[in-house]
Amino acid sequence: MQTLFSPRPLSGAPRPSRLLAFAVLVALAALPARASVVRLLGLPELLARADVVAVATVESAVSSWVGGRIVTDSTLRLDEPLRGGAGGDSVAVRTLGGEVGGIGQRVFGEPSFRPGARYLVFLERFPGADDPPRFRPVGMAQGALPVLDTPDGPRVAPAPDPPQWFVPSAAASVAPWLAAARPLDAVLAELRAALAEAAP
Repeated sequence: MQTLFSPRPLSGAPRPSRLLAFAVLVALAALPARASVVRLLGLPELLARADVVAVATVESAVSSWVGGRIVTDSTLRLDEPLRGGAGGDSVAVRTLGGEVGGIGQRVFGEPSFRPGARYLVFLERFPGADDPPRFRPVGMAQGALPVLDTPDGPRVAPAPDPPQWFVPSAAASVAPWLAAARPLDAVLAELRAALAEAAP
């Protein structure tokens, strides 16, 4: 007697792993084209990954071709370091994108440092054996927040070009640490308290 139904899946039937991979591709395709997908970081993880936390002023920014892409190397002066370095120290920071010879590349979600501007930065050491070390912002734009001068005093603002957040299910309760502009003094007080609590 011929068997019409079999409890085993047909060899050509999609497996759960294939269906999951397809669902991920569909979800990514639905994201805006002008976005980078970056894992959303809460303040504890920003601080845990950062080797340098400071209010810093951009002294210079120079773009160049490296490995077939444009990168920008910026020099930041640490005006008010909370971790790593001392006041007046300079650090080298590399970000993706920039402009060289009239050719520009932009990585959406990556911060763009403007000479003369101030930022609250969370920097981690760039992979490699640079001496002196080179750094990069933690979590792309999450690690470089503009400090704006307002009539009410300096305020820390959210990143102007944030990436598309990816929130792991294990951290579903995580929200952007800075969702709206706040007074710089209040932000620094919160950071100092968090750093003191995290200290061994």
